[in-house]
Amino acid sequence: MKNPAAPIPTFRSLSRLIGLVSAICLSFTPAVNAQPPNRPRPTASVETAIRQHAALSNIQPYTGQPIGDRANPSPGNKTDGVGYYMTGTRPNSCFYYVARTGKVYADWGPIRAKYVQAGYEFGALGWPADDEYLLPDGSGFFQRFDHAWIYWCPRYGACIVKGMIFDQWARNNWERGVFGYPAGDEIPYPNSKAELNDRTKKNAYLSYQHFDNGTMYYLYDKVAQKYTVLTQIKNPNLNPSRPH
Repeated sequence: MKNPAAPIPTFRSLSRLIGLVSAICLSFTPAVNAQPPNRPRPTASVETAIRQHAALSNIQPYTGQPIGDRANPSPGNKTDGVGYYMTGTRPNSCFYYVARTGKVYADWGPIRAKYVQAGYEFGALGWPADDEYLLPDGSGFFQRFDHAWIYWCPRYGACIVKGMIFDQWARNNWERGVFGYPAGDEIPYPNSKAELNDRTKKNAYLSYQHFDNGTMYYLYDKVAQKYTVLTQIKNPNLNPSRPH
C-alpha cells in the first residue's frame, strides 16, 4: 500500500513558518544599543557638566576648578548606583557626577571631611544630593545626601543627622527651632538588642542624638509595634539659634 502523498505547503503556511523563524532569531539577537542600567554617560559629557558646575558663582570660590582632563569613574554603591568624581583646585574640595540623576554636586571644607569620614559615596550616606548651602544665620552650612544630611556650625563642627531623628528635628524648625544645631552624631545604645528582647520593658531604646538645647531618642515602642522618636528639651524658653 502506498503512503499518501504529503500535502503541498500553501503560501499562507509558508508565510507563517518564515514569521516564526524570524521571531526566534530576533529573540536571540542582542540589542546593539542596549545599555546596562545606571551606566554613566560618556566621560566627555560628564567632564563638561562638571566644569560648567564648577564655574557657578556660588561654587567656584570654595572649590576652584576641576583638576585634570578626565573624570574618575566610581562604582558607588548597590543602592544608589555609579558615577564620576573630580577633585577641585581648592584644598579639600570635590565634584561628583551622579549617573542615576545626571546631576553634578560639589562639597568642600569640614562637610567634605565629614563625608570622607563616613565612607564617601560607598558609605551609608550615599552620593551628594545637592550642593553645600549657607544657612540663614550666616554662620552654618549644610548639605543633603541620598540618605542623610550633614550640618556644620562653628560651635560643634560637622554632624550627621538622618532618619526619623532628622524628621523630628525638621518639624521643630531645624537649627532655627528650640533644639538648635546638632551637637554630635547619632549614637547607638550598646544594649539595644537586649532591650528589644526584654518583655518587661515597653520601649527599646536604639540610639540618641544630642542637640544644643536637648536630646532626641530613637526607639521601638513594643506596645504600638512601631519606631518613634522621643524628645527631651533642656530649656523650653531658649532658642539657641538666636542671640540671648
